[in-house]
Amino acid sequence: MEIMPSSKISNNYAEVSSFAKSISEPITLTKNGYADLVVMSVETYKKQVARDQLHNTLLERELDLQANGITYDIEETFGRIRKKLEAKANV
Repeated sequence: MEIMPSSKISNNYAEVSSFAKSISEPITLTKNGYADLVVMSVETYKKQVARDQLHNTLLERELDLQANGITYDIEETFGRIRKKLEAKANV
């Protein structure tokens, strides 16, 4: 994760925006030497949300399996995941 002073974003927004898009990862902005905010491109944010949703769906299925012995068809499961991700991408 990149780190830069918060003054950089107020003085050079376009530069910070381009940099965030080029590295595809969050940037920590500091204020008085301490971490203050985290910024990232919208594309990076969408990818992070998609990863989190996939992780949560897989965790739910794992917990179902452990608790109830319930299993799901892999094609059906990934089909549901795709639909959720597509719905979120269109928001």
